[in-house]
Amino acid sequence: MRNIVLLSVILTLATGLCFAEDTIRFHSRRSDLVVIGKFTTVSESPIRLERGMVGYSCKFRIADVLKGDISLKGKTIVVGINRPEMSEKDKHPLLKKDSECILFLKKVPKKENWVWGTTDHWFSIQYPSPSMARSLKRLAKETTDKITAMPANQSIPCTFIADVTSIVPVKPGTIKGYVIDKDPKWTVELKVLSNKKQKVPFQPGIRRCYITDVGKVFGSARKDVAGTYQFKYTWNVRVPGKPKFENFKAMKGDLGG
Repeated sequence: MRNIVLLSVILTLATGLCFAEDTIRFHSRRSDLVVIGKFTTVSESPIRLERGMVGYSCKFRIADVLKGDISLKGKTIVVGINRPEMSEKDKHPLLKKDSECILFLKKVPKKENWVWGTTDHWFSIQYPSPSMARSLKRLAKETTDKITAMPANQSIPCTFIADVTSIVPVKPGTIKGYVIDKDPKWTVELKVLSNKKQKVPFQPGIRRCYITDVGKVFGSARKDVAGTYQFKYTWNVRVPGKPKFENFKAMKGDLGG
């Protein structure tokens, strides 16, 4: 009887851990960037928005990247935080200068620049738990491993829908993303909105790819590229004699995915 009770407790705890990971997995998938670090500045007077929401402008120094662009480690980013605050009791205890926390972030448009914003009004600021940080890193790695574990010698047709957020010249030594062409000249930053296949490149979130000819990919000059496109390409998974990406094209109009 004692062993049965002990087993029941263990199973209950294991189930609870699974549910907890489901929660952070859900919010991690919605986020372009998950980081741990501390606020270096927090606006003292937040902007009053509609329906009880307020907006804070903050600077956040990243101690470690748990998901997303690892080149941001050690850097300070600008973060906009929108929260429901109807009274003093609604204020988040971690939202202050020198406070350490975990942030779940997405890239959001602000005039002509892009800054980081919180993914969720309630969940995006979390205590800097080492256990949560380890779980988030593992979940991000599992997603990457699913992609890299595809069987070799396959040519897979792929499609995704994305907003083009910027096209800028490639800077030497900064390539971190999908290299479409050999000796690329342009960095294309995308906000991927949908991708029906889970084990292929260009999953939802902020993604960068590197191309040689803007006109060849988009069918128009760089200055005319803006908005949402459907991208189609062939992904060659370790196919001898073929590049990793072929026939990479972006089209406007039919966005059915």
